[in-house]
Amino acid sequence: MSTEDFPDRGPAVFAVTTATSVLATVFVAARIVSRIGIVRSVSWDDYIIILAWFIAFFLCLTIDFGTHKGLGRHDGNIEHVDKPGLRMCEYVFSVLYVR
Repeated sequence: MSTEDFPDRGPAVFAVTTATSVLATVFVAARIVSRIGIVRSVSWDDYIIILAWFIAFFLCLTIDFGTHKGLGRHDGNIEHVDKPGLRMCEYVFSVLYVR
């Protein structure tokens, strides 16, 4: 039985995570452009938003990479060669999620 025969929610996780990341990037970019172009002032909250965006971006990146390593499948249906990479992704995105 090939790995394509097992249920896999990875594509849905990838799509939702990527769409959310793109949407967040658009909103953060719009805020920074409006703060610089219209208000002509950048304050501490803008820097905090950029920091939060970086953390969220890398969280989404590790989740997306994890979907290519088997995230979204049952543990028994993941190839043995993919498990170390998946475990590393799980560790990184659990640390980033808590922050």
